[in-house]
Amino acid sequence: MKRLVLLALVLVTAGCGAAKQAAPPPKPIAPPDFRKALARTTAAKTVKFAQITSITVAGSKVNAYANGTASFHDRLAHIFRIQPGTNVPGEVIVSGPYLYENANAQATLTDPTIQPWTKLDTRKLPANERTTHPDDLAHALAPAYLATAVATPKLVRTTYSRAVFDGTVDPAAVAAHVPAAERALVAAAVHGDYPSKPFAARFWLDARGRLRRVRVSYKTAGGTPVSVDTSYDAFGVPIDATPPPARDVKDITPKS
Repeated sequence: MKRLVLLALVLVTAGCGAAKQAAPPPKPIAPPDFRKALARTTAAKTVKFAQITSITVAGSKVNAYANGTASFHDRLAHIFRIQPGTNVPGEVIVSGPYLYENANAQATLTDPTIQPWTKLDTRKLPANERTTHPDDLAHALAPAYLATAVATPKLVRTTYSRAVFDGTVDPAAVAAHVPAAERALVAAAVHGDYPSKPFAARFWLDARGRLRRVRVSYKTAGGTPVSVDTSYDAFGVPIDATPPPARDVKDITPKS
């Protein structure tokens, strides 16, 4: 009996010792400096992104998807998208002033003589059209600039890899922090994608203070729920902006 009691004590003591030697769980990251989030996000110049835009109509949610690679510093992007009502994925290449789009891809399925790609030299567009019709690149980058228009972000929580902030975005203040070459297009994207009055947004920052996700949910003036959820990843990723073969491209640039 004494041997059993002694053995039990040894096992308990050993168990306590093992517990004391176990490594403590990692501590949550400290909240990054929200004010520097944009600069840290754009420092690598390019990024991989994914964006889901949802609209709820008559109780049914309709989603549009976009993903690809984009540059914060140059007009370069390669974007894939899926729009409601079509089974043909869209593809867009932005190379400087040139915009390539597989706009005729669906028509090509029934008529092989149709060129699947279009080419547009945006410099030839009327000035008001250049600045009021944002392209896919502007829609992809606009969420990152929302962080610059939040006066007093509130830390919601921190995890092992993210800090989550809530804030109220002043849409009129966004354009001031956008590079001049993209300012008008990003401002137009913000105007088209988000409310015209200050609105709530949630931001996810990583341990290096970079924006990794931006989500905005709101209701239109008519009461329609809208959500724009954008994620950023793979900072510094190369962008393949090689134009499609000339034989597959129809130039739709307006004649001057």
